Order: sequence, then structure tokens, then C-alpha cells
Amino acid sequence: MTTKLTLSVDHQTIERAKEYAHEKGVSVSKLVEDYLNQVTEPRPKRKSKALSELMKLRGVLGRVPSDFDFDEAKHQYMKEKYKL
Repeated sequence: MTTKLTLSVDHQTIERAKEYAHEKGVSVSKLVEDYLNQVTEPRPKRKSKALSELMKLRGVLGRVPSDFDFDEAKHQYMKEKYKL
């Protein structure tokens, strides 16, 4: 069941939202509903989009040896990148 909601939003924000919604092929109402669902979802189920995207890449490069030194690898990378 849907219910009407009246919001007061800056005119420029509304125009940008309409443009964005049009580009994505959804309504502004759907954008607001999705946002409200995202921010009100209980914490344990809530995942950031970046984290979920990152998790999709997990294992892509194969296994990392248990003795791999991430700090040393980062140091070497930065040293080479900035010619230190």
C-alpha cells in the first residue's frame, strides 16, 4: 500500500532529482522510497554499496600467501610510484 508524502525541498534539488530520475528511468518517488528504505534498514542487514561492490571482487586475483606483508607491498608500490 502506498501513501502520499508531502516534502519541502529546494527547487534546484527537485530539478536535479527529476533529471537524475529521468536518466535512470525511475520516478522521483521511487528514488525517495529507495533512499528511505536504505537509511532505515536495520544495521546488520545494511551494507554500503562500496563494500558490496568490493566483495564481488574478492578472490579475483587468487589466494594471497599467509605471510604476505601488505604494509611492505604498499611501501614498495609507493616507493616505485613516487621514485623514492
